[in-house]
Amino acid sequence: MLETFDSSLPLVSILIPTHNRPEFFRSALESALAQTYPNIEIVISDNSDDDRTAELIKERYSMESRIFYKRNPGFSYVENWCWLLDRAKGEYFNYLFDDDLFEPQKIARMVETFQRNPGTVLVSSCRFVIDEDGEPWDGNVRSFEHEGRMSGQEVIKKIFQTQLNLIGEYTTVLVPTRYRSFVRTPIARKSILADVESWTAILRRGDLYWLNEPLSSFRQHGGQGSALPFAEAQGAFRWCSLLGREFRLGQDPAQQAALLIRLALRLCVGYNRWCELQKNCTRINASAAVAGQKESEKEFFRVVDDYAQPLFELNMPELAFLSHFTGRADFTDRSGARHALLIVHGKDLSLQDMEQLAGEVTEDFDVCIVAQGASDLEVLAAKFGWSFLQGHSGEELFLWNTAVRLHPEAEVILRYDAGSRLRRGAFLAMLSCFSYMQAERRYAVGCILPLPDGFRPASAKLQGISAESEAVYTLVNYRRPSLAVCLLTRSFWTQLGGFQPEDVIREYCIEQGYVLAAAKKAIALLPQ
Repeated sequence: MLETFDSSLPLVSILIPTHNRPEFFRSALESALAQTYPNIEIVISDNSDDDRTAELIKERYSMESRIFYKRNPGFSYVENWCWLLDRAKGEYFNYLFDDDLFEPQKIARMVETFQRNPGTVLVSSCRFVIDEDGEPWDGNVRSFEHEGRMSGQEVIKKIFQTQLNLIGEYTTVLVPTRYRSFVRTPIARKSILADVESWTAILRRGDLYWLNEPLSSFRQHGGQGSALPFAEAQGAFRWCSLLGREFRLGQDPAQQAALLIRLALRLCVGYNRWCELQKNCTRINASAAVAGQKESEKEFFRVVDDYAQPLFELNMPELAFLSHFTGRADFTDRSGARHALLIVHGKDLSLQDMEQLAGEVTEDFDVCIVAQGASDLEVLAAKFGWSFLQGHSGEELFLWNTAVRLHPEAEVILRYDAGSRLRRGAFLAMLSCFSYMQAERRYAVGCILPLPDGFRPASAKLQGISAESEAVYTLVNYRRPSLAVCLLTRSFWTQLGGFQPEDVIREYCIEQGYVLAAAKKAIALLPQ
């Protein structure tokens, strides 16, 4: 028993964030109350949208002195988790997420391990994986062969070799409260690998003790963040950032070279997954998809910004896509975070062209003028209150992609090459086409093009379009779609991996089942 070797009985804070899951929550709370370790506090932060959990606490647990319950409606999950950390009074703390479970002896075994092993900074263990009904999956999760104390630096090395969370989820690990800042920081940053970042930061300060008995249960079900559409790609890019950080810290040239190769391979995996996401992400679980897309973008560009140069030096053909996202440019920002972005290639732009465009765009548009090399268009852009992006290389795709990147709120991206001729209302017609297709919900919107005058579909399938669907054609037979004037949805841009050459866009539409559509009502006149 614990009392035989230490009578001080340090306080342990069990932290339970909960949101709209009273059934799971009750089981989690009961597992905390069942702990054999006597000196615990159970701190609960409830950001549920209803009162079911509050009523449960009032009816069943109001007399339990070990429980401190706080209703925090309106809190995000980050605020919920961080509030608990700040409130913890124990010498040690352990998260218990509302869908997970503790074994009765968990806290006692882990506190005992800490007290017997000075210099240990984390104690973790095997855990069960259970399903939505609480039924165990095959066996338990065992990261290490043998129980015992392990060098923190060696464990970190294994984590980056395998790119796996060998320590376990937050529910699995007992942490000294003096290290709470190392847990709080990645959570506050909304890192998709917050637990891995916490463990590697803490293990630089001491050792891990691994217990070979399963002391908690991690529940897997469809409501978790890891089940969201873009989690896989986002996680891959975050691993790249962590590998890159380790690469920068490295002293051993051989180890650094190995880390850079792992970073490159992981980046390729993440990028390919990013580009191959299912088309229904634009319609099914759409809000989650949009949030995931934005976070994936941030993670991807963070890696590109920090590690493009050493990655280029590897000369890996698989990394050829990097040239579409790297280069030098200056940006004058006059945007208003609007949902539609018009990017204008300013090579041959005149004052007359600018005045015509000004008559076409509404307050829904942010306009960005892009120019390669030296240009005097900055004055004209300022006159109309538009943003200006000046590139210092000949990589046109880099400029287009940079413009999109610099306008993260844009949901649709319109591209216009100076010299193209547009009839009045073309931009609004393409936006209307996009809105129509979204409302129909049977279309996965990819690229929208205005039809040139005189276009006749070659396929019989495109004949006899009904009046209600006249805004939409599937142009798989449109062999050379001109992208001089086009609209891309941001979801499509993300999944495509940024702007690509015309044939790549067309082939991707066909392969993935996206609609390469034409706004018939736009009737734009494109150059022959």
